[in-house]
Amino acid sequence: MDVKKRNEQAQCFRSALRSFAEKYKELLASFNAQEVSDAFTAFGEMGNLDWLFEAEPSIPTYEQAYVQMFLSLYDRSAIDSVLLITELGRKDLERMRRDIGENGLPP
Repeated sequence: MDVKKRNEQAQCFRSALRSFAEKYKELLASFNAQEVSDAFTAFGEMGNLDWLFEAEPSIPTYEQAYVQMFLSLYDRSAIDSVLLITELGRKDLERMRRDIGENGLPP
């Protein structure tokens, strides 16, 4: 992969992470940010996101990948909340599930 595309991917990943964190801030407030970050890294290192690096860089696609990672890790109990998930947090979780259901991504 050329340097220009790699830089574009990195910029899109950072922007998508900021967007993901802002969009679902009520839910994410119940989790330890470092643990979620470490779990995301491990998820990617296991090859679960290889398809993503072949896709054209896109903030919406990368944001959806963050949602997919979070839900996969949460549903497998690989990440647990450290605080009680509030009603607003539960609404964020429901919205995540709807977003993935509507836009489905590769497993």
